[in-house]
Amino acid sequence: MEKLSAILRPVRREDIERSLVWRNNLDTKARAMSYRLPVTELMEQKWIEEAMDGNKNRIVYAIEETENNTHVGFADISEIDYFNRNAHYSILIGDHSYRGKGIASEAVKQVLTYAFNELNLVRIYGEIAEDNEASLNFHLKLGFKKEGVQRKHLYQNGVYLDKIYVGILKEEFNAQ
Repeated sequence: MEKLSAILRPVRREDIERSLVWRNNLDTKARAMSYRLPVTELMEQKWIEEAMDGNKNRIVYAIEETENNTHVGFADISEIDYFNRNAHYSILIGDHSYRGKGIASEAVKQVLTYAFNELNLVRIYGEIAEDNEASLNFHLKLGFKKEGVQRKHLYQNGVYLDKIYVGILKEEFNAQ
């Protein structure tokens, strides 16, 4: 497997075109548990503008692979609870040709480093659809623990699926 490096950078307006394609890809929609209806260019513009607005409870990064400086996805920290020191996180490698090359692992490690060391959070959590075994295994490999299940929480392709919650604590991440 070819291993590529990744950097996180701020989201830019020029990311809209690629993002719009990714967010309307049916496989991506199913795996990312994102908005299920078609996403218009105006909706995507608004999403990018909100990601750029500097909201203190949400940080969105564009993920670039460093060999060609190609924008390949997004990572975010959201629902930041500064009192209880936890936040939700998600990642999307929208360009499928970059999956399985180590970019997501590197991007998640950078997100967690920022969340734990700069924001001083103690827990990061995410959600995975039960049929996305690749994502669950990916997170477990990175040190996340399975924290819980919401049974039949998602309706997809005529089937109800469980939503799996995963989380990682600051001390677990630092011990790696």
